[in-house]
Amino acid sequence: MPIPRQVLSDTLRKLLSGRRVTAGVFTTYTFEPQFFEEEIVSLLSDEMVSAEPKLRMLQLEELLRSTIGPLAVYYDRGGLRGDGAARLDIRYLPVHLRTGVFHPKVILLLTKPSGPADVDGEASLICGILSANITKTGWWSLLECAHFEIAEEGQRCSYRQDLIDLLKGIRGIGGAADADHRALDAVLSFVGALDRVEHATLNGRLRPRIVAGTRPLAPFLDEIRGDALRGATLEVISPFFDEHNASPLRQLVTVLKPKRAFVYLPRNSDGSVACSASVYEDVSTITGANWAQFKGEDTLLRIGKDKHAKARSVHAKVYRFTDRATAYESLVVGSHNLTTAATGKGGNFEASYFVEVEAGARLETWLETDEKRPKAFDVCDPALESSMPQDDAVVPLQVKFNWEKPRTARLLWDADTTSPTLQVALKGAEVLSCDSLPPRQWKALSEPETVALESVLVSSALLTVRLSDGNSGTILVQEEGMARKPSILLSLSPTEILAYWARLTVEQRVQYLEERMGGLDAASLSQEGLDLLERQSATSMFETYAGIFHGFEMLRERVEESLAAGQDKQADYLLFGERHDSLPRLLHRVLANEDEKLDAVSRYLMVLSARQLVRWLKRSQGDFVSQHTRDMGELTRLTEATEEIRAQLTVGRDHVAFLDWFEGQFLRRAPSSQRSERG
Repeated sequence: MPIPRQVLSDTLRKLLSGRRVTAGVFTTYTFEPQFFEEEIVSLLSDEMVSAEPKLRMLQLEELLRSTIGPLAVYYDRGGLRGDGAARLDIRYLPVHLRTGVFHPKVILLLTKPSGPADVDGEASLICGILSANITKTGWWSLLECAHFEIAEEGQRCSYRQDLIDLLKGIRGIGGAADADHRALDAVLSFVGALDRVEHATLNGRLRPRIVAGTRPLAPFLDEIRGDALRGATLEVISPFFDEHNASPLRQLVTVLKPKRAFVYLPRNSDGSVACSASVYEDVSTITGANWAQFKGEDTLLRIGKDKHAKARSVHAKVYRFTDRATAYESLVVGSHNLTTAATGKGGNFEASYFVEVEAGARLETWLETDEKRPKAFDVCDPALESSMPQDDAVVPLQVKFNWEKPRTARLLWDADTTSPTLQVALKGAEVLSCDSLPPRQWKALSEPETVALESVLVSSALLTVRLSDGNSGTILVQEEGMARKPSILLSLSPTEILAYWARLTVEQRVQYLEERMGGLDAASLSQEGLDLLERQSATSMFETYAGIFHGFEMLRERVEESLAAGQDKQADYLLFGERHDSLPRLLHRVLANEDEKLDAVSRYLMVLSARQLVRWLKRSQGDFVSQHTRDMGELTRLTEATEEIRAQLTVGRDHVAFLDWFEGQFLRRAPSSQRSERG
C-alpha cells in the first residue's frame, strides 16, 4: 500500500472550506512567529489575502478582529526561532516543562459554517496532530506526518477524554498564572460537551485515540490494543534516537511483541547518519529488528520531478503496525520520537494519534531492510538543526506589554531562584536593564523603561536577554491591547481613511490599499526589497463633502453590525485603536492639519461627523460605552477640539454664533428613513 501523501497547507484549506474559525489553539516545540503570522494564519479564512506580506498583515489584522476568533500558540520557551516581528493580535504563551521539553504539534480549530456572524450553525472541531513544528522548514521543506479528525457538535467522540486531558495539561503549564487562555478554554468547553462513545470499536476497528502528555507510549498501546499488535510487523519512522542505546525500541518489542521490526535510518546526503554507533549496533541485537529505508526512497524524498533534485529530510514520527494475515493496519502519528524522553514515563510532553485504518487489498510494508553500514555516525542533518535545542540559554523571563493607555509593562522571572542581572536588547542595542528579580513575581517597569520598550516593540517583539553570568537567550514579548499599537506600515490621509471605510468587504479594502502602496512606510518596505509605487490622489468622490458623510456612515454601520454580532473587538479597534484605519488616527491627522490638500471646511466636517458618531454611540450603545469610559473620554475630547479649525473659517460678522447654530443643526442626526440608502 503506497504511503499517502498530501500538502499540509492544502489539507488544512480543504478542511476549513466553507467554515470560519471561532477559536484556535496551536502547539509546537520550535516556533517562528513571523512565519506563523504570514503563512499559517492566512490559511484560516476563505478570504483571498494579498501576496504582498505587509498588506497581508493589514488584511489579517482585520480578519482577526472580525471573522477569525481568538488564537493562541503554546511553544516551548527554548524553541523560539527567527528574528521577525510578531504583529497580530494572537496570544503567544511560552511553556516550560521541568522533566523534558514541550514537544506536541497540535492544531485545534473550533469552527462554524461560513456566513453572517449572527447566523448560528453547528460547530465542529478540526483536531490535527502532526510532527511538523511551526517553522518554514517544518511546513514547506521536510517530510512530515499528520492526521486530522473532525468532532461534530452533539456527536460522540472516542478521544474526548484524551483531548480533555491534553488541553488541561497544556493549560496547567502554559504561561504565567494570569495567562490569557480564552482560545483554549473555548475549545475545552466544546470538547467537554461532546458525548462519550459507548463502544470502543466500529466494524471491528478501534476508534481513534490520542496518547498525550508525559504518558509512556508502549503501555498505552498495550492497554488499548495490545491483542491486535502482537505478532504484527512494526515499522518505526523517527529522525532522532537516544545517545547510547536502543532502549525505547527494546521496550516496544518487549511489551507489544511484534513479529519483526523495521527502524528507518535517516541518512544524510554524504551517507552519514545522526544516530550513534552504539545505537546502531544495539538495534541489531534486538531479535527481529532491522535498520531500513523507504521503498522507492529516492522518489518519495525528492523535491520536484527532476532526478537530480534535492532530497528532503525526514522529520516524521510514525509507528506502523501491519498484519497481512488479518488485513490489519494501525498507525501512531504525531510527535513521539524513538527516544526515552518521548516514549518513556515523565519525560517530554508529547501528542500522537493512534488510528486503525481499513487496509488495502494488498497490504505491504513501507520499509525494507537497509544493510549498508553508514560511513559516519553522530552527524546531525543540517536541515533538522532548527528542530533541536540550541546553544542559547533558555531564559525564564516573561515580558508583558499592554498597549492600552496608560501603557504598562511587567517582567516575570519564571524560576525557583532569584535571577541574575538582566540586560534586554534588540539587535545588539540595549533596551533596558534591571537588577535581580525575585522568583515568580511580576515587577512593573518604570515609565521611562516602559517608553523604551514601547519604542522597539513597534518594529519587533523578539528580544535578546543577556544574563550577568554570560548566557543569553531570545524571548517573545507578550503583547496585549493590540488595537492600540501604532501602525508603522501604513500612513493614510484623512480622505483615504474615509475611502477605506466605504469599502464594503475585506477584499475591497485590501485592493484599495494595494492601489495605494505609496502609503506604506518607505523605510520598512525598503528593508524587504520592495519598491514603492507613486501615490495617486484619492478618488474624487472622497475629496467632496458628500464623501465625508458617506465614509462616516459606513463606519457607523460597521460598528453597529460588529456590536450586534458580538464582535466587540472589531468595534473597539475602529473607534479607539491606533492603526491605519482607526477613528483616532483620522482625528489626530485632521486636527494636526497634516494633509495640506485638505481645506478647513473638510476638516471641520470630519470632526463634526466624528462628534455625531460619538453622540450616537452614547445614545444607542450604552453597554459598550460603559465598558470604555477612558477611551470614550479621549474620543470626546478629540471631537470637541475644533477651536483652531473654526478660526480658519470665514462666515461673516456673526462668526461664532453662526458656527454654534450650524453645529447644533448638524448634530441633529436625521432619522434613518430620511437618510439616503447605500448605493
